[in-house]
Amino acid sequence: MTKKICFTIVLCAAVSISAAFGGTMNIDDLKDEIAAKAEYYLDQGRYDEAVEYFKKLSEEYPRIPYPYYYMGLAYYKKGDGTNAEKNLLKCIDLEPYYPEAYYHLSLIEYQKGNRKKVIEYLNEVTALDNTFQNAYYNRGVIFLLMDQPRRAFKDFSYALYLDPADKGAFVGLMQAAQKLSIVEMTEQDGDGKVRITVPKTGETPKPDMGGVSETKGQAAGTGMEISVSDNAGSKTVINDASKDTEISMIGGNKKYMEINFKGAANLIGKNLYIKIKGAKKNERVNISIRDFSTKKASYYISEITTDWKTFVIDLGRTFKGIDLAKAECIKIELMSPESITSEDSTVTIKDIEIK
Repeated sequence: MTKKICFTIVLCAAVSISAAFGGTMNIDDLKDEIAAKAEYYLDQGRYDEAVEYFKKLSEEYPRIPYPYYYMGLAYYKKGDGTNAEKNLLKCIDLEPYYPEAYYHLSLIEYQKGNRKKVIEYLNEVTALDNTFQNAYYNRGVIFLLMDQPRRAFKDFSYALYLDPADKGAFVGLMQAAQKLSIVEMTEQDGDGKVRITVPKTGETPKPDMGGVSETKGQAAGTGMEISVSDNAGSKTVINDASKDTEISMIGGNKKYMEINFKGAANLIGKNLYIKIKGAKKNERVNISIRDFSTKKASYYISEITTDWKTFVIDLGRTFKGIDLAKAECIKIELMSPESITSEDSTVTIKDIEIK
């Protein structure tokens, strides 16, 4: 009998010290004897002793993130989520570019049942390291649980790209595809096997070029869908780019705008024109662009006032490290105001153009 594939979130086992350490901190810079004992105890599952030695390292080197990450890992492995979270947060306070720390914080939030926070931490992981396969897989799981199959489909697809042998990611992809009515899945005779049915089209698939020949991408400004979504998963499509539209951050709920392109949009040589005004003063807006390989680049606008102001952003000069010839989405979201104690704030956007 074929063993049925179980579809569960990955609660990642700790990788070895040398594998997880990467280039964040060279262990040769630490006290060799203490570090060696700490590593040994962690690898042997002797977590209390590992914590003791990593604590010595943190006391001797309080500005180095490495000991705090591994103390957090040791606490996590022994089931102490509170101290694990405390040390992992200390690690990213010292070094914000530490994807492994964000990843383990996402596992802790999953155990708490806080799916929104899991997504936030996994977003940090993938923004820092787009080869972190478990992060894409886990985020796909959460999107399925939140009934967001389109996002789940995308994450499972990329997880499979990174690891084609991941059966869990394939099962998740098929479950998302079923929710999107792309395939049908039926269990066969109770033996754990599943039949996947794909509608027959009668013709060989061809690339969707969005009305543009070859691979240049569609013209920016055509085939755009502008929408406002929140972190609870609701979405409202905005048909008029000139309409006053609010994005906000109120009571922990964030509303953000997305400009999604049908197919790959070519933004090379284009400018983004956008009018913004704030409800208070000194609000900050983050604009990010994601290409079809899921790479992302961001830009912050901080000179927002209570009067309308037009911002013109040269996309080619501003957004580096992504393929602007194959842009998928532009996201516009509100950041916490620098001069306001409360995080609650709103900005209004209108007259969006890409030309």
